[in-house]
Amino acid sequence: MRPVFLQVGILDRASGSAYYEAGNTKLVAAVCGPHAVTQREGDWERALLEVSFRRAGWSSHGIGEEGRVSKRDPGHYGEIADAAQFEQDGVLGSGDSTTHNDMEREAGLFLSRALESVLLLRQYPGAQIDVSVLVLEEDGSTTSAAVTVAALACADAGLDMVDLLVGSTVALRRDESGGRQASTEPDMEGERQAVDGLLVLAWQPSLCRIANLRWQGGVEDAREEDGSSGVAAAEAFSTALEAAISAGAAMYQAVRLSLEEAAQ
Repeated sequence: MRPVFLQVGILDRASGSAYYEAGNTKLVAAVCGPHAVTQREGDWERALLEVSFRRAGWSSHGIGEEGRVSKRDPGHYGEIADAAQFEQDGVLGSGDSTTHNDMEREAGLFLSRALESVLLLRQYPGAQIDVSVLVLEEDGSTTSAAVTVAALACADAGLDMVDLLVGSTVALRRDESGGRQASTEPDMEGERQAVDGLLVLAWQPSLCRIANLRWQGGVEDAREEDGSSGVAAAEAFSTALEAAISAGAAMYQAVRLSLEEAAQ
């Protein structure tokens, strides 16, 4: 698991905000609301949750070091640290889902379902809450990082929640001896090596409940050369889930520490 750096309250003009960094995976989240909404469809007895997940144009792995965002320069967070620029880029607004590519929409939907499991939306009838995540740099485990940073921003905003929320990613690969090895919070190369499965988990740490998950793995491993059946995918999933929950517990401690430091 890569070392994680978290910081809350980085945007003055947002109701809540947070920054996440693990290796070269770096994200910012902002929350606006609850605020009034004049026109909407659906249940007025609960808040309308609008979730936006976007990638900055320079977010792809492999850019030069001079273009990287660094936690060692907390006053800037790259070219878009200024709140007005965040608003221009859509991070302080509800965003436009039509501009998202398929991967962004998939990550945004995963994030939205996870947040809906912990936010007490009926505490804010007739209101709207905007949660926006911007990927500054991307090098693996991005969706799980988005879960953590978005929930952290919601906590910073003081929204009523049944629990905190943490994300974790586990890649299952084969070692030199052919055994299965679980890698938590892998980078892009680690994800590419996940021949036995890749699990993304959104976890409620206090309640010990799954908020959402995505599993990419086969129904059953290929048969061995001697013709015997390989290990069933259920065993691979169980291994990945156990590792993801353990990683989530470690992430929970980092989240709690960042909130405690912000409260001092």
